[in-house]
Amino acid sequence: MRKLLTAALLPLAAAGAFAVSTPALAASQSPPTPGSNPFNMAFTNDSQLRWQSNGTGNQVTVSRSGADYMTVNAVHEGSGGGTITEQYQNGNGKCMYVNGSEQLLVSAGACDSSRTDQRFYVYVGPSGTGYELESVRYVRDFIMTYGNTSGFKVWVKNGDPLPAGAWHNFTAIQR
Repeated sequence: MRKLLTAALLPLAAAGAFAVSTPALAASQSPPTPGSNPFNMAFTNDSQLRWQSNGTGNQVTVSRSGADYMTVNAVHEGSGGGTITEQYQNGNGKCMYVNGSEQLLVSAGACDSSRTDQRFYVYVGPSGTGYELESVRYVRDFIMTYGNTSGFKVWVKNGDPLPAGAWHNFTAIQR
C-alpha cells in the first residue's frame, strides 16, 4: 500500500522525516518541490544513478556520469484535496511527460499545469524512504527503470505490482 504525500506530510518530509539511514542522502531525501530547485533526480538505492535528458521528443535515460546528469526543476506544485502533485522540467525549461507507450519524454516546451500527462502524484517510498512518482494521466503507472546501467531508459509502468527488477524509488540531490 503506497502512502500519498499530502500537504500535511510535506513539512515532515522537508524536515527529513523520510530520510534513509545513509548519511550522505539524509539531507537530500525530502521530495522535490518548487523552491528546492535545481536538483538531480537520483535513485534512492544508488545516488550515482540519475536522470539524463536526451533532447526534445526523446526518452529520458539514466546515467552515472555527472556531466550527463539532467538538471531538474519542480514546477506547478498542486495540492488538490491535500494530495501533492508535481511537474518536472529540465534545465532548458522543457517539461517531462508520459506518452501512451509508457515512456518518460522531454517535451518541446514548458510545463502546462492543465496537462495530466505532465503531472505526477508523489508517494512516500517503501519503508518510508525516498518517494515514488505515479502518473496522474495513467493511474497506477510509476516512473521506473529496469536496472542500474547508464543508458537504460526511464519508463512509466503499471505498479500492480511493478515489474521484477524495477528501480522506482527516488531522491532529489541538490545541485
